[in-house]
Amino acid sequence: PPPHHEDNGNGENDQVISSASPTNSSQSDDEPPKPAKSATSRSTPKVSKNQPSKRTSTKGSTNSKKGAKSASEKKLERLQGYLRKAGVRTRSWNDFFAGAKSTAEKIRRVENKLQEIGIEGRPSLEKCKKVKQRRELAKELEDILGDDRD
Repeated sequence: PPPHHEDNGNGENDQVISSASPTNSSQSDDEPPKPAKSATSRSTPKVSKNQPSKRTSTKGSTNSKKGAKSASEKKLERLQGYLRKAGVRTRSWNDFFAGAKSTAEKIRRVENKLQEIGIEGRPSLEKCKKVKQRRELAKELEDILGDDRD
């Protein structure tokens, strides 16, 4: 088909538009043409098959996925959170768990500590808050009574 002239409204022909042109046939008359992307912006860096990927870690994680935890590890972390909510602070969990060979043994130690501080049965945030208030009040009383005795 022959090219046709586009009229800009003042009687002059500004552009010659070919209807056979694949780039202009899909654009409307109001939109300016889009600039072509350069070859450098489309290229992706090549990774050699011999080099390890930067995203994979070679350091010692036994799990294939980082962050993948067993149900017992999740339970241990949840119980540790209850201890923290109850106001129990440990300087080092490694010291607290010294000698524990399994996750089940670590869970038993945390559950025993929860019972020692007064959380009986299934732990909850409400129980932890009550125990924390009780512990803080007892500490304040001890500080006040301890100062009077001197």
